[in-house]
This record gives sequence, structure tokens and C-alpha cells, in this order.
Amino acid sequence: GGQAFWVPMFQFDAQDLTVRPESRRVLAELVPAYDGWALAMWFVQANAWLDARRPLAVLFTDPSSVLEAARADRFVATG
Repeated sequence: GGQAFWVPMFQFDAQDLTVRPESRRVLAELVPAYDGWALAMWFVQANAWLDARRPLAVLFTDPSSVLEAARADRFVATG
């Protein structure tokens, strides 16, 4: 059987498939603390720093709050 690859398309610009700046900044905060599925799950689960909103739901309407949440969660995860 073939293998399936899942790509989180939300992080790319639909026009040229470059990584969107909002995504790039958040990923830069999270990658030291999260990898693979843990990183993907961070974007889709309710986040206490965001008043229980999902980071993906507000990434492009409130990117600064999502970036702050990423920083806080990275700090918690890495000490």
C-alpha cells in the first residue's frame, strides 16, 4: 500500500504556496518544543491563552494573540 502525507495547508499562501508570515512566526516559537502531531494538534485544540479559542481559528484574524499563546506554551513546555 501507498503512504499518505498530510500537509497542513493553512500555513501556505494559496497564490504561491509560500509559508504565510503569521504561520512562520508561530511555528518559529513552537518548533523547539513541539514536533509532528503535537505541533498540528496545538493549532486545532482549544487554547487557554486564547480564551479557549483554537489557534487555527484566529491565526489570521488575531495573529499577535496566537503568537503570544505560542510563546507562553513554548515556555511552559520547555521550562
